[in-house]
Amino acid sequence: MIKALILFLMLAGTANAQFVNVPPFRGNTVGGFLGDIDSHLRAGHPYKERDRVSWAHETTHGINARICDEFGVANGYYLLDNRGFVLAKSGVTLRRLANAIPQSMRGFVYRTYLVEAQQWSNEDALFVVNELIAYTNGAIVGKQLGMTERYKESRRKGRILLEYVEILSILTRESYYKDQKNFEMLIRAIDLVLAMDSGSVMIIIPIRS
Repeated sequence: MIKALILFLMLAGTANAQFVNVPPFRGNTVGGFLGDIDSHLRAGHPYKERDRVSWAHETTHGINARICDEFGVANGYYLLDNRGFVLAKSGVTLRRLANAIPQSMRGFVYRTYLVEAQQWSNEDALFVVNELIAYTNGAIVGKQLGMTERYKESRRKGRILLEYVEILSILTRESYYKDQKNFEMLIRAIDLVLAMDSGSVMIIIPIRS
């Protein structure tokens, strides 16, 4: 079993960060981080996949939607260990973010999540954070289960999405985004998770000052 490294994020703005408690609906019957994720939706949910990294990824999307519904927010994200994070709308469209990405950074991930995704929604570019969190949780599960190639794939796509999210942070700053400090703190936390190359994975725990 991979040890969990608990990281206490004592970052500027943490006292105002929009962390929320997301209790599970049932016990962890699967085990590990995948079981943590799975327990936060009701039994029989439609996100279960044979591939356990995909199971974690898709179920994270379901939990993110649950957080939005329960807290009445535009953007909610599940960070494991019953912890969620919520953000207001960014005011930046997906099309605007796509146009801001340099040509050298435009590949499969760009086409899938910044271009093709506009068919379903162009309202808020924070959509890419939803994908980033799903890939991050998938990578954590893959690492814990020893699914090396799937872990590497999720981590690689997560790193690309993180670069896009960092560009989005610049755009939101220009738009005087009211949740800017919280957004930037979340980016830093995800960066730390994806940077982990040791034998541990990370649970994000906020410290309120």
